[in-house]
Amino acid sequence: MRGVIDFRRADLRNVNWWRRTAILLGAVADEDNAAVTHASYLFHLALVANGNLADDGFKVQQKKAVETFNDYAATIMPWAERLRRRRQVDEVKYLKELYKQVCGDPDDPLTRERWRRESAALEAKTSEPDPTAATLAAVAQALAKPKDRPPAVPLD
Repeated sequence: MRGVIDFRRADLRNVNWWRRTAILLGAVADEDNAAVTHASYLFHLALVANGNLADDGFKVQQKKAVETFNDYAATIMPWAERLRRRRQVDEVKYLKELYKQVCGDPDDPLTRERWRRESAALEAKTSEPDPTAATLAAVAQALAKPKDRPPAVPLD
């Protein structure tokens, strides 16, 4: 991309020249961003290769190296980043549906009532109160008040 823009023919008052130039400058900036991210990734790899790192230091540097590599991959392949985010959203939706199948829908009043009954039955069975049953009862009671819930945060 470098060397494509001929500034000798620059027409600063022409909107079309600025549009063409902005597209080319965006591509040059993406190349620079990829180069910097790649250099950062190589730096983190060098730190991970250091044999004197303690276990926690190694894990921190390894995590940073993975994050930097993902940033680099997203820079050079932006479509892959969108696909990865879509897969994450689909996985969250799948886990929510699986939870609903196994435990019931927390937004359903009948399910909350069933949880309340089950927790009360568990408390009645045991001679001393079961902290799990009390926790289930507290969760069911908290879910029974939808107006007190914080607003839902969108995933994407």
